[in-house]
Amino acid sequence: KDESPKQAETPKAALVKFDLEENDTASEEEIHREGSDESVNRNLERSPKRSHLGQLVSSAIDTFSFAEDWWHGSAIIGINEKGGLDAVLAADGIPPPPGMIYRWRPSGRCKPYLCEVRGALLVLYRVKKIGHSASLRGTFYLVLPGAENALLESLYASDFARQLARDKSCSGLELRPADGSRAEYFLTKTPKEAERWCDFLQTRTQQWDGGFVSHYVGWGFLSSCWRRLFCVLARPNRLLAFSRVRDYAEGLKPEHSWELNAAMIVAFDAEKSSTIAKGLLSVAPVGFELLTADNQLLQFSVDS
Repeated sequence: KDESPKQAETPKAALVKFDLEENDTASEEEIHREGSDESVNRNLERSPKRSHLGQLVSSAIDTFSFAEDWWHGSAIIGINEKGGLDAVLAADGIPPPPGMIYRWRPSGRCKPYLCEVRGALLVLYRVKKIGHSASLRGTFYLVLPGAENALLESLYASDFARQLARDKSCSGLELRPADGSRAEYFLTKTPKEAERWCDFLQTRTQQWDGGFVSHYVGWGFLSSCWRRLFCVLARPNRLLAFSRVRDYAEGLKPEHSWELNAAMIVAFDAEKSSTIAKGLLSVAPVGFELLTADNQLLQFSVDS
C-alpha cells in the first residue's frame, strides 16, 4: 500500500483569482477544511478566538512581515508570470515536493502554502481557498544553499521549534537561512511528510551554488561602502549577481556577470591579497578577492 501523502487537487472548474489588495495577513475567515480521507491534524487549521483588537494586531503584524520581505526583494504580490527557474523534483519523482505545507507566521497563525523548489530557492505560494476557487495572495522566496534544517521535534531544532511542535501536537521542520535572517517553521499533516521534506531540503541546502555576498564599492565619508547582492554560479563558469532574489527567480538580467575562467580568488588575509583587501579586514574579517581574466579586482564579504 502506498503510504505517501496524498495531495489535494484543485477542481478543473476552479477559478484562480489574483488579489492585489490583500496579502499575507491574519484574516479570521481564512480557515478551510480539506476534504480528504487522510487523517488531518486540525490543530494546523484551528484559529484561536481573538478580540477585534487582537485580530487587527495580528493582521498588522503579518502585513508588516510581508512588506519587509517585499522590501528586501524576497516576496511579490500574486505569482511570477515571467517564467525563470525550472522546478526541482525528488529523485523518485514522488511529491512532496511540490506539496501543501503550513507556514508559521509572526502573528502566531499557521497558513497554508503550496511549496516547490526552483533553482537555489524554496518557493512558497500563499493560497486561500473559497469554495471551488483559489486565490494566490503572494509568492515568497527562501534561499536554500547553506541553510540549516531539522525536524521540529529534533534535538538539532531550536527551543522555539520544539515548543511549537508540542503546542500544535504535529510534525514539521525548521529552516534557518545561512544569512542569519528570520528562521522559518513549517508544519505538516503527517510525520512521514515532514521527514520527506526535511530529507529533500537537506540535499538542496548542501549545494553551495548561490547565496548572499556584500560587494565592496569604495569608501564613504566615515566608513566602507558595500552593496548587498544575491549571487549564483551559472554555466559556463560564470558568477551572476542580482540586486534582489526575486530578480533571479523571475529570470531577469543580472546586475553583474563575471567570467570565472582563468580568474584568481584569494582570501582577504592571504599573502597574495591586495592592499585594499588587507585594509578591509577590520570591518569584514570573512571575505575574498576576485581577480578576473580581464583584470577586474573585486572584493566580497560573506556572512560566514
